[in-house]
Amino acid sequence: MKKLEWTHHFSASLAHRYWVDDLGPEQNEHLFGRSSSREGLGHNMEVDVTFEEGVPLPRRLEELQRLKSFWDHQSFLGPGRPSTLEILCRDLVEKQAPFVTALRVEESRRLSLRWHREFPKIFSLIYRRPLSVLFEEGGGARLEMLFEFRAEFFPERFVLFERSLLERELELFLTGREALGISFSRNVKENEKNVDALFKEVYKINPLLVSMEGELEKERKWLIKAPFLTR
Repeated sequence: MKKLEWTHHFSASLAHRYWVDDLGPEQNEHLFGRSSSREGLGHNMEVDVTFEEGVPLPRRLEELQRLKSFWDHQSFLGPGRPSTLEILCRDLVEKQAPFVTALRVEESRRLSLRWHREFPKIFSLIYRRPLSVLFEEGGGARLEMLFEFRAEFFPERFVLFERSLLERELELFLTGREALGISFSRNVKENEKNVDALFKEVYKINPLLVSMEGELEKERKWLIKAPFLTR
């Protein structure tokens, strides 16, 4: 029997820093990409918190307010270690959230992080990017793609993997594919081979890739997923 869980949402504005004092500017940029900043930056985090079975509503609301207070209008700009999205989420679930079973934090429209207690050391980094696609039958549209990368997080590495893999290698690859024209069909089933091929190419750039999803709205809405490698 599936356990009951309750998910609540809150927003939090906080300042944090993608910068390691012991590293030079080029190393920090490789590690943190466009987010690297000695001065730090601010984000409006969108947070979904899922509580375990049996936590009554008053206690959930109390814990939710405490978790929000831990982040909201707080500064994590102290010297020394950076306060990356991964570190902030790890600290939240390890030090502040004994009743939480799952966490989803959206740092920006392009980047979010997911965690579940079943795999406490594993994080999923979700990278959202629109793609321009052409239909084989003629015409085109914008496809919202979600790339999910999953791995164990080691705090001494500061991030799940180097952001330059997203902002350089992956972006250059996807931009190049857009320039050549990414072909899809209006028939959803016909797209599986195209998505599989795209998955394999992105996997070569970053083998932490575990899934891809895409949603398109043109005349009707449909969802495609990868990999379909077993079909």
